[in-house]
Amino acid sequence: MSDENDTSYTVPTKPSQWRELTTDELLVLYRKVAAANRHPHSASIDVELTGRLIEALDGFRRSADRSSKRLEWLTLVLVILTVVIVALTVVLVFSSE
Repeated sequence: MSDENDTSYTVPTKPSQWRELTTDELLVLYRKVAAANRHPHSASIDVELTGRLIEALDGFRRSADRSSKRLEWLTLVLVILTVVIVALTVVLVFSSE
């Protein structure tokens, strides 16, 4: 399946064979089936690609949620540090007079 210009392809017959394909191999197979537009198993490719997309999007959501929580904490730390800097500046201004 490494040569994209080769129009021949073999469609996996078992679900475990679908999962063994890398995403790149699956996409090449998808393009070949789409080009031929005659294989009855193209729905299987769609299902596998959709499943992988959903899994990737779920991972992205979890990662975005973690990043969002980190940014919230960092914002809180910056606010606290800003308050401390303002307080120290006020103390220095009034102590130098």
